[in-house]
Amino acid sequence: MLHEENINLDRNHNPTPTPTPNPTPNPNLTLQDLASMADDLPLCPSVYRAMLLAGMNTIDKPHRAPVAVASAASTGSTKAPDGLDPSTGEALPPNKKRKKRDLTKDMNRRWAYSDEYNDLKKLYREFVEAVILPHLGLGPDTTKRGAKGSIRAMYQTEPAIRVQLPGDHPSIKLHCDADYLNKEGELNFWLPVTSVHSSNSLQVESYPGKGDYVPFVMDTGEVVRFWGNRCRHYTKANETGVTRVSFDFRVIPGGLLDGLDSANALKGVKTNYSYKTVLWD
Repeated sequence: MLHEENINLDRNHNPTPTPTPNPTPNPNLTLQDLASMADDLPLCPSVYRAMLLAGMNTIDKPHRAPVAVASAASTGSTKAPDGLDPSTGEALPPNKKRKKRDLTKDMNRRWAYSDEYNDLKKLYREFVEAVILPHLGLGPDTTKRGAKGSIRAMYQTEPAIRVQLPGDHPSIKLHCDADYLNKEGELNFWLPVTSVHSSNSLQVESYPGKGDYVPFVMDTGEVVRFWGNRCRHYTKANETGVTRVSFDFRVIPGGLLDGLDSANALKGVKTNYSYKTVLWD
């Protein structure tokens, strides 16, 4: 059973048979690099969650939310988003749990409607359809084609963004995706945008139940495929001193959907993600 396959990418996101050197390595982030974020909320909620996990208890500090406040002002509304002072945009001080919940809600809203996130989603979808589907033999120009209107593939609508700062706490517990009743035919793709190795990488077993966990060792410009639905995986506490940033997503080839049409492909199947369906023309 194939557990892992690296796909090396050139600058134009084209698959290449051999690794290409990276003349300008992506700099690794450290806790010091993120120190300036202690006074303002980062736009991406994943970064904020990573800061909390690493022990940067920023929830007790005042935060500004200029995007959310400006949005309220532009609509003529005098009501600030929940948990924020209408005049300053700073988080209100009552009940700590309520404060944290309101803050998270506002962060998710700002991120979802930001230009940065929408640009990321557009680039992600282009990447999946131009690189990942052809890698699986599911490109529009593939010789072996399905019937017109049948499902070519389904892929996760939005990638998951993971950030793990150096610290004493692992970010993901041991699991396989089947534990959450995800579809068996899902193939996992993991794409780090920083160099990963040892404890700042994902630890994965080579075969379901084998338990021989090893970290992916990868550089920027690489993405790895593995069967996360059955192969267990987890993270360790990041002891490398550098931050890991990665994206992951899942793809279900049409041939693994048991011949169901797009309307019923995931009917009755619990997943933690929404999927976009790609049909054969």
